Amino acid sequence: MIKKEKIQKIFNILKKRYSVRNKKINPFRVLMHVMLASRTTDLVSWPAADRLIEKGKNISNISKMKINQIEKIIYPSNYYKTKAKNIKKTCKMIIEEFDSKIPKTRENLMKLPGVGGKSADIVLSFSYNKPVIAVDAHVKWIVNTLKISNEKEPEKIRKELHEIFPKNKRIEVNDLFVQFGKEICNTSRPKCWMCPIKNICPYDKKRLKK
Repeated sequence: MIKKEKIQKIFNILKKRYSVRNKKINPFRVLMHVMLASRTTDLVSWPAADRLIEKGKNISNISKMKINQIEKIIYPSNYYKTKAKNIKKTCKMIIEEFDSKIPKTRENLMKLPGVGGKSADIVLSFSYNKPVIAVDAHVKWIVNTLKISNEKEPEKIRKELHEIFPKNKRIEVNDLFVQFGKEICNTSRPKCWMCPIKNICPYDKKRLKK
């Protein structure tokens, strides 16, 4: 693992390059997005979530929709049939167990069908400004590549990142790493030749030529 001084330097460089969100996003919209995001790109999942909310208007109406109606709205999200069932169950559960409000704790969010730890953390950080780091595919890859953590399991990576980054910086970590992963440090072909941290990155398979 690299030293904390280098981690801080990496964080500062990425923060200069990328913007960090400064406003909360509606928790129901974020929840629908994360439920649709599995094996699906943001270009598909966000519009699908918006279509569902536009058609359904609210949690109560969506809970009463037929599953095939939800399927048509969220298509072409991958596994849309399973996701449609989970969305309907989730909306009913939110009404019956959480007084029609999106839960504000990780434990309660993870009780919802189709919502795991990463998805719960995204809702908590994006909608409620909770100091948690959502470990998605981008974060996991970058953390391992930069040797910030040698762990492979998202929950273990999350624990280490929470020990490294103070609460006032945690929300920014996912934002910065996801943008960095999409633009430069992606899993299929890292663009090391244009990377702003290539001189301090310990990755031993750098692609320094385009």
